[in-house]
Amino acid sequence: MKGKYHFIKLRPNFSEDRIKEIKEKGTDKDKEILNGTWYLVADSIEVIREHWRKYCASYIKEGIRQVVNKFSKQMENVPAGHYTNSFANVVEITSEIKRIPLWQAATELENEALNSRITTFNKGNFNQCLSHDMTILIYNDTVSTVIEEKYSDILTFPDEEKPSIDDVRFIQWNGGEHWYAKIGKLDVVDADNNQKWNTKEETEKAAKWWIEKNY
Repeated sequence: MKGKYHFIKLRPNFSEDRIKEIKEKGTDKDKEILNGTWYLVADSIEVIREHWRKYCASYIKEGIRQVVNKFSKQMENVPAGHYTNSFANVVEITSEIKRIPLWQAATELENEALNSRITTFNKGNFNQCLSHDMTILIYNDTVSTVIEEKYSDILTFPDEEKPSIDDVRFIQWNGGEHWYAKIGKLDVVDADNNQKWNTKEETEKAAKWWIEKNY
């Protein structure tokens, strides 16, 4: 019986000559592309929403954090550096173009992104593929080739290695009372959908549960 989540590994439709050239003298980036990228097939609204909650929500949250951090530093006349999160860039640009507050720009963009995925599915496009973050690819066999596919009952991309408790970042903001946890770019969420806890011990327990549930 096939699992609930359908993952496909795609690579561009290279010619045989191009594949040979990359294998022999291609850059590391070329070889990475040749090896393919895993995507989740958005074959139901439920899958779209689950992917959004696990992957996109964490990415958006990090983007908003970077925006807030940048403008806080600017108010203190401290160099803020560059964003490492593309959502943060889009929020700031949208805020400037529309002349709306940053929080409003972030909310509008978040809603538009999720609604776009659902609208695409409702129009009958079942080739929508979702990445580890917010990137979407519409699969077309004239452009890309499926080189591997897997079904799973767990919403975790095949190339994600199971983390250990040592990979968890436990966070308590300056002056804050609550604890948070992240693994890579993802927020830890417990069985009751909590994302913050009163003690580090509770947070560690939630992180262990999250790891076992997702891997």
